[in-house]
Amino acid sequence: MSGYEGLSKERLDTLIERYGTGAEKVASYMQAAQDAMLSSHSGYSRREIEFIARNERIVHLDDIILRRTLMGMLGK
Repeated sequence: MSGYEGLSKERLDTLIERYGTGAEKVASYMQAAQDAMLSSHSGYSRREIEFIARNERIVHLDDIILRRTLMGMLGK
């Protein structure tokens, strides 16, 4: 993935690992506005969680924590 100057190679690798072919959509969404890593979990950013919430049919907060991220499994 090229053209994502605001994201480090490590961050892009993480997005590819998490989202596969959907990583470009997530990266584009993250770059469309100001973003910051979560203070409570440095592995995810505010815009990444927002993308999940807007695009993954989230109904409850636990849908994000337990089903759409590894936060619950890792105890974070």
